[in-house]
Amino acid sequence: MSIFFEFLGWIGTFLIVYSYYKNSQKGSKFPKKTYLYLNILGSLLISLNILDKGAYPALVLQVAWVAISLKSLYNK
Repeated sequence: MSIFFEFLGWIGTFLIVYSYYKNSQKGSKFPKKTYLYLNILGSLLISLNILDKGAYPALVLQVAWVAISLKSLYNK
């Protein structure tokens, strides 16, 4: 199953980098909610890879990333 979780981790990484890139473009009309949803999904996918590898300190970062994004969505 490890290759499957590796693949999910790469997809999650792409989603976070893509959303950050789109959000940071000057004059971008990238919706903030889309940015937050992509962050949440990307972090969850990366978290699955982290759990598979047993890299628990990195998991704390992903949980924080999801929590911050969810709080931002809730405050909208």
